[in-house]
Amino acid sequence: MYNHRTVLVVSIIVLSLFATSAYALSFNDILNGVSQLFGGNEYLITGDVVSTPPVALDADGNGVSDALTDGMLITRYLFGYSGNALIDGVVGSGATRTTGDEIITYLKCLKENKILDVDGDAIPNALTDGILITRYLFGFSGDGLTDGVVGSGATRTTSDEIITFLNDATVDCDSTTTTSLTTTTVSTTISSTTTTTVSTTISSTTTTILEEAYFKFVYHLEQEDEFIFKLTNSSKIQEARDIINKVPTNKTRVGGTIVKSQASYNPDWSYHLEPDSIIFWEIAVEVCDASPVYIENHLDEVGGGFLPNNRWCPWRSKIIEEVKYTEPMTTVALSTSVALDADGNDISDALTDGILITRYLFGFTGDGLIDGAVGSGATRTTSDEIITYLDCAKSLGGLDADGNDISDALTDGILITRYLFGFTGDGLTDGVVGSGATRTTSDEIITF
Repeated sequence: MYNHRTVLVVSIIVLSLFATSAYALSFNDILNGVSQLFGGNEYLITGDVVSTPPVALDADGNGVSDALTDGMLITRYLFGYSGNALIDGVVGSGATRTTGDEIITYLKCLKENKILDVDGDAIPNALTDGILITRYLFGFSGDGLTDGVVGSGATRTTSDEIITFLNDATVDCDSTTTTSLTTTTVSTTISSTTTTTVSTTISSTTTTILEEAYFKFVYHLEQEDEFIFKLTNSSKIQEARDIINKVPTNKTRVGGTIVKSQASYNPDWSYHLEPDSIIFWEIAVEVCDASPVYIENHLDEVGGGFLPNNRWCPWRSKIIEEVKYTEPMTTVALSTSVALDADGNDISDALTDGILITRYLFGFTGDGLIDGAVGSGATRTTSDEIITYLDCAKSLGGLDADGNDISDALTDGILITRYLFGFTGDGLTDGVVGSGATRTTSDEIITF
């Protein structure tokens, strides 16, 4: 019988594995260990959850707040995804917001209105608020909703508090200031010597242009302590550029709120700064100084006695440059085992091979196995070809990640997919190491 682990793992499956909403497992069937599909964009209603989730969570604007579309969009957004990486496979039928920019603009409004800070800790976080929203949309309640995903410093900690907050969530993010402009030219100075001109068409009803920029600071002026942060506020972006260009100001240090998850644009660290929390400062009264390396080595202590409320104000921080960065189309784990390349395209990828392996371990066959999860350039494209390959890998123990002699979707499947996403430490193993495992630590599983 599945217990606490199932609750956490099902959320991760929903959030990370199923790129299409045509196939998913019902929660009750998973609890009974049955690999049975339910069709369409349905969600399970249990406990105290109302039958119609709030319209505010309808990220794609199709009139339905759905775990397998809106829940995924919200969580990917909180992870920092944009473009196709945000929307691929998770925009619902009849959506009125279909592009990455349209959905980001809408979700940024939700974020600014505190709707995405579900647990009330002032940090909208994919691994807490994103999971809470998706579990809520699936109809979870009680411990099944909150277990393991309420952030440090949360002001809403119980299932009832969170359900009430989400049931009552209302905000009008579709009203925009109308404009008669049809074309505008935006000139943005990137550095003292480079100017980029962007020409864009603005409709008569949509006026929001999302701006993002990435900057690098050093601590101690040591190269190994380089840290990249993201800004989405135009005035903050200009402030950072002014600091780089030595425009006179006393506020040259960087500070913000730490989010305990890796950002793709800051791959050297297991944490990043929440973009909307970032400030530039001269003097701080908080006890919030630490080097990036020290934080990395004591990340589990952040938010307690060390860096209370996750606030970080590195005294020796110095912005050195703006960084060019494009959000990845897909997340690919480098130098991974060829054995995990289920579709045979020479790339072991979380969003294709990870999904295929986990669906296979759940017993999916036919279109339910392959739909939306076969990578470009694949040499194994049919269900039969992939099952034959994975049967072989399973018989050789290649899919038993935790070494308990059972290749299980809810443990090994999640471990493999998290590994392909680049998770390490507790982020890899938390809640998904099987009973009787002989490989229980992150290092042991990564080595395997």
